[in-house]
Amino acid sequence: MKPELKAAWIEALRSGKYEQGRNTLRSDLECTTTYCCLGVLCEVARVPRYVDMKGQEGYGYFLFDAQFTSFPPLPLLQEWGMDAMVTDENTIAQHLAEMNDVDQKSFAKIADWIEENL
Repeated sequence: MKPELKAAWIEALRSGKYEQGRNTLRSDLECTTTYCCLGVLCEVARVPRYVDMKGQEGYGYFLFDAQFTSFPPLPLLQEWGMDAMVTDENTIAQHLAEMNDVDQKSFAKIADWIEENL
């Protein structure tokens, strides 16, 4: 991951600007916008709301603001260096999603992990 993107992501996670949600990159239900940690990354990286992934094997398009989009597509994860394995079973992105959704770690704790491990 580029150092500038990493620093901006960590700052955004610690900023209090983003309300933490679970199981989807971004949700606008009930007049509240929430993000998972990877959704914050999409915001910081300025991922467009619609990404045409045609030409990428196995992809048609990616809707960042769709209510139930839970993971960025592999080409974006590869670009960010988030597809590397961090454990025998999980990539960095999967590990972070698990910290956010399953372990329900705060954005501050996730930012600490990113700072120490990426």
